[in-house]
Amino acid sequence: MKALVAALSGAALLVGCSAGTSGAPQSASSASSTKSTASSPAEQEVEQKGLVLQKGWKVQRSYGYAKVVGIVKNHGDAIETYAQVTFKSYDKKGNNLGDCLANTNSIDANGTWKFEAACLKTGVAKVKFKEVTGA
Repeated sequence: MKALVAALSGAALLVGCSAGTSGAPQSASSASSTKSTASSPAEQEVEQKGLVLQKGWKVQRSYGYAKVVGIVKNHGDAIETYAQVTFKSYDKKGNNLGDCLANTNSIDANGTWKFEAACLKTGVAKVKFKEVTGA
C-alpha cells in the first residue's frame, strides 16, 4: 500500500510540474518568470503609447442610419498625422453590413479626438469595435 501511495504521489508531482507548459495555471514564481520573458520593457512601453479608444463610445441613430461617437486618446509624445477608427456593423440577423469609420489628419501629442464614425448602410442593429490605426 505504501508503494502505491508513493507511486501516486510521484505521478502527481510529475503532472504538477508539467502543468506550466500545457497552459494550465502556473505557480506564482513560474508565472512571473513567464510574464517577464513574454514581453520586453520596450514592448510594454509601446502598449502604453499610441492611439486608444476610450470607454463610453455609443451608437446614435437618425433616419435609419447609425453613427458611432466617442473619443480616441493619443498616448504618444508626438502629433499623430493620421488616425482612423473602425467598427464592424451588423443587421438583426447578424449579417455584416460593412464598416463604420472616421478619420482625421491630426491628433495632438497626449491629446484627444472626438470622432463620429458613419455607418453607410441602413438597418444597423449591432456594432463591434474593430481597430484604431494611426501614422
